[in-house]
Amino acid sequence: MPADKIKVSLFATCIIDQLYPQVGVSVVNTLRRLGVDVDFPMEQTCCGPAPVQLGLYQRGEQAGGEGSSALLRATGTWWFPSGSCTAMMRVFYHDLFRRDP
Repeated sequence: MPADKIKVSLFATCIIDQLYPQVGVSVVNTLRRLGVDVDFPMEQTCCGPAPVQLGLYQRGEQAGGEGSSALLRATGTWWFPSGSCTAMMRVFYHDLFRRDP
């Protein structure tokens, strides 16, 4: 792989994995056509928005901690084809994990 080639890890969200797998396939195909090296870390899990939206903050913290641990172990850039997961991790984790140190 050339040194300047972009590498991303795909965070295939629960909705894509369970309901719209064709979206995940299309994302991978599109990125690869653009010359991006795409991998899929198998240990990724849900990032927690469903329990948080239901007010189940402790379960959201648990899911978020498990889901984000794959991100923390990975190197490089992550690609999120879901706006809700992106918002969860970039915006709402700050408040969620600040609630109870």
